[in-house]
Amino acid sequence: MALLEGQELKDIQNCFFGLFSYLEANTAPWTSWSVKKGWPDKEIKAGTLPSKKPILWVELPIPIEDEQTQQGGRSLYWYAMRVGVITDTQSGGPLELGEMISRVLALFRNPQTLHSDSIFNVTINNVAIVGTNLITQGIRVQNITGREIETEDPDRFRYEFIITLYC
Repeated sequence: MALLEGQELKDIQNCFFGLFSYLEANTAPWTSWSVKKGWPDKEIKAGTLPSKKPILWVELPIPIEDEQTQQGGRSLYWYAMRVGVITDTQSGGPLELGEMISRVLALFRNPQTLHSDSIFNVTINNVAIVGTNLITQGIRVQNITGREIETEDPDRFRYEFIITLYC
């Protein structure tokens, strides 16, 4: 596992950002979306959200549990991480939001695709890692849930997922 103790929150976020960025660069319909690290606050304040492309963002995970193992084994660390999608009527509206929700769910509900087949590049601990996957980095997704988020702007549509993972 390449995650550095004391840096694991940033490293986990970088892995998921790397995965989504790879899909954004190489796989339709992901290529028609923009991937951001963290909540797209700059775009919201500038009034350019979601600009010309819908946005998918990846937040830092939150530690939720340490699971101790028996006989001196390594503990498992559990995290919850928020991933969100947002669009408006100029960049696809509710139909595009539905497509984004479906694609994220399909990715996370297929363990083989998510953990082994989805290859991406990432920088961890200032080292560029080419052609890796979540399993190689010691990350396993346990669950994904989601909900629609109300917005003040009737032309804006938002959905957020909570991904439960361990490493």
